[in-house]
Amino acid sequence: MKKNGFTLIELLAVLTLLAFVALITVPVMESILESSKKKTKDASIKEIISATKKYVTKYPEKINFDTDNEFLLPVNILKSSEFLNDENYIDPETKKPFSGSIYIKYNPTKYTYTYYYFYKAIETNDVTNCFMFSNGTITGYNNDTPACVKQDIEIPTTINGIKVRKIENPTSSAKQYLVNARKVDFSKALYLDEILNNAFNKTTGTTVNMDYLDLSNNSLLQSIGDSAFGNTGYLNIYKLSLPDNIETIGYKTFRDNNIAQVTLPNKLERIGEEAFAYNKIERIEIPTNVRILSNNCFSNNLLKSVIINSKKDTTEFSLYRTPFSNNENFTDSKIIWKQ
Repeated sequence: MKKNGFTLIELLAVLTLLAFVALITVPVMESILESSKKKTKDASIKEIISATKKYVTKYPEKINFDTDNEFLLPVNILKSSEFLNDENYIDPETKKPFSGSIYIKYNPTKYTYTYYYFYKAIETNDVTNCFMFSNGTITGYNNDTPACVKQDIEIPTTINGIKVRKIENPTSSAKQYLVNARKVDFSKALYLDEILNNAFNKTTGTTVNMDYLDLSNNSLLQSIGDSAFGNTGYLNIYKLSLPDNIETIGYKTFRDNNIAQVTLPNKLERIGEEAFAYNKIERIEIPTNVRILSNNCFSNNLLKSVIINSKKDTTEFSLYRTPFSNNENFTDSKIIWKQ
């Protein structure tokens, strides 16, 4: 006798199979879409930097380097030149035209130039004496001074005319915490190249709802130290954006927050032990340049998908013991290796 349709068991079997296929393919498709946007943006930035090099070669008299041999060239100037006359460069992530500035650094010893892109370049100079500051390094904040107690704090480009290069941990007491019931804006700290150990590691007092930690405009930032924004549970970071040039993320750097999603920078090489432990990350993609995934660096999250853009079992790539441990229902067998 012929069947006119599917039985309930057959339908359930088909639905189960489709759900399983979706579980595998959706993370991959999301990764492909994100990678496509990233590649498009990177290609546009390369063209902008290429135009900058031509501009510097033809108009060296317009590049007025400061005493540190640094200069910021607005992208809008390039757009008005013969080297970048296409005004329709659109950032695929923001859906807005590229603007900002190109950072140019001249090395007088090697006669070479270094270029970085800032999506926005607004310079500010702080003269309030709210920051504890020495030799280009912020070492604390005067929370006991009434004029300095604010809900939002902005890390400036310069303090009393000196560029902010580094931020380190407070020197002595809780009164000097850089985070004390406030949010922090890093977007104007254009010359920041390092956030040192424990810089924002608040260990006493009230919980801070830092919410969104946006470091995406800090193009010179290469290293974030141990426990810089983590390990105490006081900050409550929910969203994190990192710049492309970070190479090292230290030990427990973002531990004990509520981060649900993060895109790791292409130039990242090392992720320290427990760097992102005890967050709420469901999906993570490890860039090609990462060579060290330290123990428990993504432990105790909500991982469902891990994509690694390196060859499996290569001697250059180190899976140190259990980087993805204590994620319910997740095992290393679910890791997708792209190469």
